[in-house]
Amino acid sequence: MVNMGAGMNFDGRLELFVRGSDGALWHKWQTKPSAGPWSEGWISLGGRLSGGPSVVLFSDSRLHVFSHGEGSLWHIQQSAPSNGWAEWESFGAPDSVALTDSPAIGWNVDQRLEIFSRGSDGNLWHIWQLAEGGPWSTWAPMGAAVTGSPAVGYNADGRLEVFVRQPDDTLHHVWATGQVSPWWSSWERLAGPIYGNPVLGINADRRIEVFFIGDNRELHHMWQVQPNGGWSGTASLGGTLPVDPAVTRNEDGRLEVFQTGVDSTLYHAWQMQPNGSWSPWSALGLHSVEGPPSAARNGSGELEVFGLSGGAAVHAWQPIAGAGEWGADATELGSPEDAASVGVQITDLGYGLFL
Repeated sequence: MVNMGAGMNFDGRLELFVRGSDGALWHKWQTKPSAGPWSEGWISLGGRLSGGPSVVLFSDSRLHVFSHGEGSLWHIQQSAPSNGWAEWESFGAPDSVALTDSPAIGWNVDQRLEIFSRGSDGNLWHIWQLAEGGPWSTWAPMGAAVTGSPAVGYNADGRLEVFVRQPDDTLHHVWATGQVSPWWSSWERLAGPIYGNPVLGINADRRIEVFFIGDNRELHHMWQVQPNGGWSGTASLGGTLPVDPAVTRNEDGRLEVFQTGVDSTLYHAWQMQPNGSWSPWSALGLHSVEGPPSAARNGSGELEVFGLSGGAAVHAWQPIAGAGEWGADATELGSPEDAASVGVQITDLGYGLFL
């Protein structure tokens, strides 16, 4: 799983979703695949959201967006692949519990979506489709107290695995016992301390790798030693992180991680070969960046990373998939406030799901 605010359309164009200071969901999109150009202005999709959006391109070839609003889980989807939007619908919340923090999206191998979210009672809850494209279950507890947002990964055999920060600042995980099984393992401790939310990447050989802020605010990571199970110890990638990182995967399978530094500059580091060791940190040319970044890969294979600066979106991009000096622009994307008579700044970038 990768923490992002963009989704890739079925036709390969990136689409960026943000929560505005008015609580609405706003979006803009690339007018063709690869690194732009982007549509003029921002368009509101409405809604009364209290958290960042979570985005997935699902098996129906449509983008789906989930977010919290007024204590409930809300959902909106494209009305056709790469085009148009339906109306918002609510999936409610557990009885006497309001949902908090950003939801995490899971995608089962039988093409059913599953959503995980922290409740106001401090516990992790989930809800799932009963059939592909079909009705949804009621909310059920996952049996763990959590802090912040969960992260959902995918084992090589398709089983979901969920990672959380518990109230004692330790990293725990739980996994589905079968590909389409309703049963889950017991929770297990992986590491600690952890500060902030866990962030996941999937290696080229389908091993899950988890990233988190650890001792000295450095970026720590650990990984499955083989597909579907077994974990390494914790290792540091250095840096000093005030907020959560973002992770995505290059077209050749190499993971790449992005962080906002304490100097508000955007940095990145990358695997030097698929499944391999990591580069040092390098600046990307975006400064005065606030909060966590979001990253995605477009239909032509180039990575693009997004951040916030002064209530507006900024971005940097690869000119060639997996190679080349990154481009950067602090003005092209702007914010809804740039439109006439719309006094709205961007509050949250959210994240997207890419397999």
